[in-house]
Amino acid sequence: MKLIKKIPRPDTDKYQAWSGDWGIYKCPNCGKNFNAPIYGVSKGIIKSCGCLRKQQGISNLKKFWKKSKKHPNGNYVTIGNETLNITEWSIKTGIPRSTIKDRYNRGLKPEEILKEYYESESVNKY
Repeated sequence: MKLIKKIPRPDTDKYQAWSGDWGIYKCPNCGKNFNAPIYGVSKGIIKSCGCLRKQQGISNLKKFWKKSKKHPNGNYVTIGNETLNITEWSIKTGIPRSTIKDRYNRGLKPEEILKEYYESESVNKY
């Protein structure tokens, strides 16, 4: 990475433990200019403006989605012949999403997860 210009330490919480000067660098991957501590770049700890980490994260997520049968963010609950994810059940039943998620994570049966909704439904039917 090429140092473009030395700059005084900016007022930032990043890299607080690293003393010394900072510099403006040109990212070798995307070409953007970014500020970084000279110490981190010289030791090889900082290798880009952050674009490498973002590209790797996107790549890993796409690989996971290809292997997964369901979307990784979807926890699906099936009752009868209706399958919805936790957010959709929350909207439909009025039970807070966090409550449904907690019950799901504890391994409760679907009928127990949504018990308030189905108890009120049976009351309304009579």
